[in-house]
Amino acid sequence: MTEKKVLLVNSPHLLQDMLRKIFNKTPGIRLVAEIDNLADFSEIASRTDAGWAIVFTDLDNKVPTQVERAINDNPQMRFLLMKIDGSHVRMKWNEPHEVALDEINLKDLLAIMVEDQPERTIA
Repeated sequence: MTEKKVLLVNSPHLLQDMLRKIFNKTPGIRLVAEIDNLADFSEIASRTDAGWAIVFTDLDNKVPTQVERAINDNPQMRFLLMKIDGSHVRMKWNEPHEVALDEINLKDLLAIMVEDQPERTIA
């Protein structure tokens, strides 16, 4: 099994700690960087060759401009966008692909990340 590299972006510290613990216990997923400054995103993404970025959005659920740019600049990367209060989760990649994941549980979400086949897993 190929290990999936993950970036955490703009994550609140409590969620960051929780996700770090979950990823450390999940075979096939490795947290490679935690990014607090969006200006560093592109450089870190290219340096780490991450396949996934988990990005926390504000309550307005708007994707920051730097992240939209990163989505366009990194067509091989999948982006999991999570509203800061947890009320909305969506996956975005290779414009215009976007899938809402509001009804998915954590176990299934981790399986999607490990399998890296969102089209088959999300039905």
